[in-house]
Amino acid sequence: MNDKTEIYSAVEKVLSQREIFAEKGYEFVKQFDMKYFSNAWIVLVKEVTKN
Repeated sequence: MNDKTEIYSAVEKVLSQREIFAEKGYEFVKQFDMKYFSNAWIVLVKEVTKN
């Protein structure tokens, strides 16, 4: 997006559909729960402690 008009249009679209974008964002973020971070931590510790 190099053109100011394109940026303006994109921002306008997001603002006009903010409920939809908010719902999609919330659905995306829900995956990052304690189970996700617990599994990520276990994987990290295993990688760091590998010989």
